[in-house]
Amino acid sequence: MANQQITVVVRLKAKAGKEAQVRQELFNLLAPTRAEQGCLNFDMHEAANDPALFLFHENWTSEDRLNQHFETPHIKRWIKLAETLLAEPLELTRWRKVV
Repeated sequence: MANQQITVVVRLKAKAGKEAQVRQELFNLLAPTRAEQGCLNFDMHEAANDPALFLFHENWTSEDRLNQHFETPHIKRWIKLAETLLAEPLELTRWRKVV
């Protein structure tokens, strides 16, 4: 299982008044994450009708690579910032492709 490709979906909601800062901080994660070994895609989305909602769709070559991603300086920095910028805990779900 650890070597099987994994998809991650992350949903985040910015605190009122923090939307632009959250957007910029999330945007700053794109280049370093996309350069990581095992990252197949790391796509940032924002809700069409709510500037506070963001969603990431990610694909990783393995669970091991995903776990390494969580240990990178840019992600650790973001997790610390998220405590003050997000209206609620981020929602992360892991998925496996069926067909």
